[in-house]
Amino acid sequence: MNVVSRTYRGMTFNGHHTTEFGLLESTDDSIGMPTKNKTIFTPIGSNRIIDLSNLYGPTFSERVINKTFLVDTGMWTPERQYIMWTKVINWLMQPKSKLPLWDDVMDDWHYLAEVQEAPIFKEGYHQATIQVAWQCYPFRIKDRAEFDDVWDTFNFEIDVAQNTHLSKKHSSTILINTGVADVVFQVISDATATIKINDEEYPITLGRNENTEFVLVPGENSISVLGEANIDIRWHREVI
Repeated sequence: MNVVSRTYRGMTFNGHHTTEFGLLESTDDSIGMPTKNKTIFTPIGSNRIIDLSNLYGPTFSERVINKTFLVDTGMWTPERQYIMWTKVINWLMQPKSKLPLWDDVMDDWHYLAEVQEAPIFKEGYHQATIQVAWQCYPFRIKDRAEFDDVWDTFNFEIDVAQNTHLSKKHSSTILINTGVADVVFQVISDATATIKINDEEYPITLGRNENTEFVLVPGENSISVLGEANIDIRWHREVI
């Protein structure tokens, strides 16, 4: 992430901060929230609604972040304006998939975002505006893996102090997923062993282990290592 002036609040995306293009954030913006995807039906001849959404855990729709940026164009020639528009549109539309998007308000968290709809440019005599919509993964993702044990960055309101290292002497722990959805994690082990996640057991090998079954459900999760191995559990918190 580039280090640039933070005189004005803005966004970092695709290797650049909005201020690098002279974009100053206005008050006309919104951080969209994800909605729950519900699967419901009404049996024939019944007034009762049956909700099947929780059979495999709740799912959420994507969210949209809308931002309007001001550009001071009072001293610009028309040619300079169009050069700037060209740079901005290529910067925003170049990615072929979702990339991290940081908002200066909480720059230790990021969204996974992509600009899919064309930005809207409105020219003005002294000031122009650019409206940008980022289509995003439902959840914000913490940059630092759990547990962030750096005292200066620990947030006593929303962070959780928890042990993500298991050894031969301390082979079990409780990990708390404070989000509302399942989160996949990685296991780094110094030997072959077995990891028990709640009531399920999975083999692990020396090195980095990735498995779609390595999941922390919302709330408390019991984790233990069976065998002669030291392991580290690596995951990034996801919240709405």
